[in-house]
Amino acid sequence: MIVHDLVLATRGKLTGIERFAINTFEAAREDRDDVFALVANDELLNSKRNVISVGHGMLSWIRSASRLPYPLTPADSLICAAFPPSPSMLRQDCSFVRVLHDEFAWTRSASLSFQGRLMFKHYEQHLLTRYDRIFCPTEPVRRALQGLFPTRKFMLCGNAPGIQLARTSARPVAHLVGKPFTLLVGTIEPRKNYERLIRLAEIAPEKLFVVVGRPGWGGASALMSAATSNVLWLTDCDDDQVAWLYNACELFLSLSHAEGFNMPLVEAGMAGCRILYSDIEVHREVAIATARPFATNADDEEVLEQLISRHERPRADLVESYKHRFSWGAVAGALQRRG
Repeated sequence: MIVHDLVLATRGKLTGIERFAINTFEAAREDRDDVFALVANDELLNSKRNVISVGHGMLSWIRSASRLPYPLTPADSLICAAFPPSPSMLRQDCSFVRVLHDEFAWTRSASLSFQGRLMFKHYEQHLLTRYDRIFCPTEPVRRALQGLFPTRKFMLCGNAPGIQLARTSARPVAHLVGKPFTLLVGTIEPRKNYERLIRLAEIAPEKLFVVVGRPGWGGASALMSAATSNVLWLTDCDDDQVAWLYNACELFLSLSHAEGFNMPLVEAGMAGCRILYSDIEVHREVAIATARPFATNADDEEVLEQLISRHERPRADLVESYKHRFSWGAVAGALQRRG
């Protein structure tokens, strides 16, 4: 039996990491009958087949092992693709599989909340020797973590887009129809570098910047709430609306300091967007060929100049070949393989 721990990943609105965990389970469940998931909210999944609801809240997560149909054995696997395993799971005699999406908790821990540091730095680091296999979504993340923890082996599992664009209806956001805008997508948190967006908006008041992302941590949400009127923050868009925003935007912009994969950047490439991104290693690895980088040490005026310059939209054949690079089935297969 293979169990996916999705309890904390299914509490509510989804970030890229939570979508990763859910989509990996969905792909694995399509391929095998012995794949199960522990969840807080089963409405976030495509069906309730092989889904075990444990209840909401941290206490439900802590006690989640009690909801297993039977104790796990060495032949079984527990896959934790979004959050560390529940403390109650540590007593299970199974193979522990963890996906670490970036090194942020160890390299930028000051930006985390107290709860974030406790779970993703201290508790996680304590568990590194307990995990049987540790995966990363991209090669830059794997190398970074291998450098931080050289005694552990980190493997590559790949990644895929969170939104299945081909399955969406691209429903318009009514008040943006016909308006030119630059689009940013991602949870409102420090690594996304929204403070630079605020500065860009202030020196280019004639431009409209649309940000799609739920409130996050680290004070970034307060910054966004106080932004100038040409920054429109949308906190509750569904996948159909996000698909329309990708198709309708003049340009997709990513300003991130650090990323494990950056699903929106890949989704923008699959939607055929014009793209400008901060020149960090993982962006260079996953961005579509026509996307253009800007140096992370460039000043705001220089970034703005690149932002308003003409960007190439990728050809249809390039977009189609780009789509084949990322597959949830391949991710699920990597996590399930032993050895």
